[in-house]
Amino acid sequence: MISIKRVLSPEEFATSNRLALMYGTAARKFNYLAFCFVIPILSLASLPFTGWLLVDVWRRPGNHVELFGILCGVIGTSLYFVLCPLFFRQRIRKLYRQQQLDRQWEIEVAENGVRSKLVGLADTHLEWAYFDAYVETPETFVLLKRLRPVFITITKAALSDAQGVELRGLLDTRLERKQYIGR
Repeated sequence: MISIKRVLSPEEFATSNRLALMYGTAARKFNYLAFCFVIPILSLASLPFTGWLLVDVWRRPGNHVELFGILCGVIGTSLYFVLCPLFFRQRIRKLYRQQQLDRQWEIEVAENGVRSKLVGLADTHLEWAYFDAYVETPETFVLLKRLRPVFITITKAALSDAQGVELRGLLDTRLERKQYIGR
């Protein structure tokens, strides 16, 4: 049995959330990639062109109020989408505070499953059948449930080298290992 006690950092929580979205359902993965990468990049690329059109409409003789309003709306919408990754990070920080994860977290990994205890808040035992897979990052092991954004994060810094090898062996026999695609 492997037992660790520590406080989950906001950065580890954010990384685990990203992994839960990336390795979750296709819809979650699509939404995460679309709203945190694709749409912001396309919106950022559209800003100079839309700005150029806006200046061109402004300089044209005649009344182009409707077109000017539409272009201002396009610029506002583009700016909103450019800021989507920032909104995502704010939402993750808010979830961290709401779930009171700044407490001591005890995790016990054994042959019969994982016991997760957030002191003064929750105490759960999850059997191996509950989890679908795990991802190993350079800093953590993250146990994932595909259909729900549920995860258990085990930080490598809290493990000795022997515990890390033991944990990896246990996870490999119980869960599918997903290839880490990360930063």
